[in-house]
Amino acid sequence: MFTAMGMFAQNQINGKVVDDSGQPLPGASVVEKGTANGTQSDFDGNFTITISDENAVLVISYVGFDTQEAPVAGQTNINVTLKEDAAALEEVVVVGYGTKKKVNITGAVTSIGIKDIENRPAPNVSTLLAGQVPGLSVIQQSGRPGQSQGTFRIRGIGTLGNSDPLILVDGIVGDLQDIDVNDIENVSVLKDASAAIYGVRAANGVILVTTKRGRSGVPVVSYHGGVGTQQAFKVPDRVNSYDYARLYNEALTNDGGSPLFSDDDLAKFRDGTSPQTHADIDHFEKLLKSGNPIKKFHNISVSGGTETTKYNLSFGYLDEGSLIKTFGYDRKNFRVNIDQKINDRLDVGVKLAGSFGKTFGNIQSVGQIITESYREFPGEVDQFENGLWKNMQEFGVGQRNMLAYLELPLGTDVDRNNDYVSTVFAEFKITPELKLKGQFAARNDNRLQNRKRDVVQWHRYDAATDTYNGSNIASGYLIRRNETVWDYTSNLLLTYEKSFNDHKLEGLLGFEQRDRNWSFSQAARFSLSSSNELTELNGVADGSDRGEGNSTDYKLRSAFGRINYNFKDTYFFEGILRYDGTSRFAKENRFDYFPSFSGGWKISQEDFFTSETISHLMLRGSWGILGNQEIGDYQFLNTFGPRDNYNYTFGSNSSNGVLENGTLANPEILWETTTATNIGVDARLFSNSLSVTAEYFIKTTDDILLGLDQPYILGAKNPPTVNAGSVENKGWEFNLGYNGGINDGFHYYVNANVGYVKNQITDLKGTERPGKDIGDPIQNIFGYVSDGLFNSQTEIDAAPTHNIAGTPEPGDVKYKDINGRDANGELTGLPDGVVDADDRKSLGTYFPKYNFGLNLGFDWHNLDFSMAWQGFAGHKVLTDGPTVRPFWGGNAPPSQHMVDNFWTPSNTNADFPRLGISNQGRNYQASTYWVNNGDFAKLRNMQIGYTLPSDALTTIGVTRFRIYVSGENLLYISKLKDIDPEFAHGNGFAWNNNNYPTNRQFLLGFNITF
Repeated sequence: MFTAMGMFAQNQINGKVVDDSGQPLPGASVVEKGTANGTQSDFDGNFTITISDENAVLVISYVGFDTQEAPVAGQTNINVTLKEDAAALEEVVVVGYGTKKKVNITGAVTSIGIKDIENRPAPNVSTLLAGQVPGLSVIQQSGRPGQSQGTFRIRGIGTLGNSDPLILVDGIVGDLQDIDVNDIENVSVLKDASAAIYGVRAANGVILVTTKRGRSGVPVVSYHGGVGTQQAFKVPDRVNSYDYARLYNEALTNDGGSPLFSDDDLAKFRDGTSPQTHADIDHFEKLLKSGNPIKKFHNISVSGGTETTKYNLSFGYLDEGSLIKTFGYDRKNFRVNIDQKINDRLDVGVKLAGSFGKTFGNIQSVGQIITESYREFPGEVDQFENGLWKNMQEFGVGQRNMLAYLELPLGTDVDRNNDYVSTVFAEFKITPELKLKGQFAARNDNRLQNRKRDVVQWHRYDAATDTYNGSNIASGYLIRRNETVWDYTSNLLLTYEKSFNDHKLEGLLGFEQRDRNWSFSQAARFSLSSSNELTELNGVADGSDRGEGNSTDYKLRSAFGRINYNFKDTYFFEGILRYDGTSRFAKENRFDYFPSFSGGWKISQEDFFTSETISHLMLRGSWGILGNQEIGDYQFLNTFGPRDNYNYTFGSNSSNGVLENGTLANPEILWETTTATNIGVDARLFSNSLSVTAEYFIKTTDDILLGLDQPYILGAKNPPTVNAGSVENKGWEFNLGYNGGINDGFHYYVNANVGYVKNQITDLKGTERPGKDIGDPIQNIFGYVSDGLFNSQTEIDAAPTHNIAGTPEPGDVKYKDINGRDANGELTGLPDGVVDADDRKSLGTYFPKYNFGLNLGFDWHNLDFSMAWQGFAGHKVLTDGPTVRPFWGGNAPPSQHMVDNFWTPSNTNADFPRLGISNQGRNYQASTYWVNNGDFAKLRNMQIGYTLPSDALTTIGVTRFRIYVSGENLLYISKLKDIDPEFAHGNGFAWNNNNYPTNRQFLLGFNITF
């Protein structure tokens, strides 16, 4: 609505911006079209702008409202009424087997749309979701190419077994590693009883990924690609060879031994006069710089269609590069989504997707390469001047030469993973209100692994003869392993939707069946005496042969229903019931029901609600029962198989015996069940520019499936799986988002979220033990309470007797005596004068109680900026490994921050106990001395981009060209030293846990639309 008041004079325009109800819109953008000249409305919606032309057009915009254009036409006063953006009000969220309006959802569902992720060059989906969803913890503990996917935990850890959520891609169980992030339209996270529609698979939450579909219109071609580099995010800074030798001698002396390195050795390490015999090399740093760190990614898509045919086609390529030579990952992928309208009643469609990944590795595991490379002695060269690779440990310390393994190379390990998903569906409109949809999906996942170890040599130098003597590192072998998964999912859905007067009713009835078969076969040739360029088994003449294979089948059959009722768009009710049957349990326990209920009250729709500030206010609650069956197949059956060395003789023939496997079966096992309760409130304020969501939840899991210790007399290697144990998680979540604008085309957003969860074990069926008891969290740190370091023998004599790995000496860790036993052997909770295993206690949990995220950004004309933070708090880290132990594993170089920081009689205020190797079992017990605050905040991504003006692109047929610079894992805030705090999450920090360092990445990218 535009009102002219007065005649045009002095090119100054006054006006006011309001909404439909006449309420002012503060911060609305008012810009003279085609120029950078603009302003912003004040708190009362008023604005003043001086324009250059009486025929100018004003462009008025506000977040959540349709943009309007107002011709000046000689006016000096222009009042503008903006209409709410229908798309914002009608925003839908993907839920189980359908969609719902976001403002009408009664469960705890968080949705991440394409606008939140379309410009992010993330290597995988887990990186995209980190910090985006309250209650969703994403922990990345490896940067290995192709295996950097983070671990998801939704609202804590709900079980003592598998806590991974169910992940569905377009309704089909999928692997997020195979998804190109450019293909994603939406990600929804179901966190409460709303997941009950998935029944037995929903106890740990559900993540729904929806891929892009076509829209009617001319074909739109889009390209997103770029190139970048990477480096290890954070690794310990190790000591040089001189400090290593000096400290090692001191450790041996403290242990009562003799120094290993002579004064001449120390002098040569210090002055570098003999680099071939007394080197100073950081072998681990060389390892992390041996690869090709260049990362490349490309995705091109074509989308368009007519009113009857819509399509979206995409093709992608990713080469992750690698810090370490011989390692890497590349993936080619395609996706085809086609929707066809046959007539007014019948729609059909097809979805085809393929992912072809290749993971490169070394014949040595990445864990062994990382571990041994870190422990190599910096005083030895890894390669002689003549190019030969050295057989290290000449001084008797350090490890084998991992760079030689990579450079010779000793061998390769190549995995090819081809994943195809084909889906066809048809939807028939029986009546305008009643629809029937059928869908069938087939997934074929094939993995081919080729492992080849060559016969290669390393050398030792003999100064007496001036010769290099070579020896074989290992004998060779070839292994070829093939794994195949066929996974079929079929479902039939009947949906009903009817509105009458003030009532709206929606119903869903469904049937689903899943059939999965996994099989593998493997052939190998071992003990090869020489290298062979051929990679096929038939190409090798000598050696011994071996073959093996196996297969498993799994089936799930389900019937389910959902009903939704809405009265006056004010009162909402939802009921869900699923009936699941799985082949993982015996027939008597195979089927069960999983119900849930939820309701909502949209208070803002009531006549008595007259707030001018709050446009939407809804109170909601839910309750339901969810299931978990993730224990593997055939746990209720005794299985049999051949075993070597168990031979039977029949006449003159000898045959391998067959016997029961080492795990006892339990035919009585049944589902884990999780009871989830949730109360939430949603609000939108200030004309929808501010959104607030708050949740409180309780999640209790009973009949947890786990293996309980059994008496050895039973003769079984592994205990049976039983239903024993209960776990409770309770907490809250809070999400706040604000979108605003300032004059001259400046728009910004801030989204912040925080979640809290307290986890504890509530029942273990009488199998409690120290460190895993009622009231303990699942990820519990159990150990001693430290009382500093002993500074003298007098202190040791006055202290309680320490029965921990020998007798303490000055400079060793002192532990508190806090518990003892009475005459009946019962714990008293009182000191008894002896420090032993009874004095251990719970020291905290290494699962964060708090997770939070902060996402903010702005755009100003053609410039845009975004930043994404993720953090965790309320947890501990039990540090171990090379950052706290000198000569960890017997020989690993200490970290630089340890130098001159060990206890000595003249340095009693040190951070570390006295140097030693034999005393490490006493000093490095799990205790408060090594428990650290694990809280951290990490800058996950920061990006700045520029979009070229459209006028400069039309002549070359380009509608949009954006260039950006992006960084991943740029910095962190933490009290931990020399440790990526995310890397240390869980079990502390130790390189022998297959931990390929997480990466910091810098990328240059392009978004181009034709």
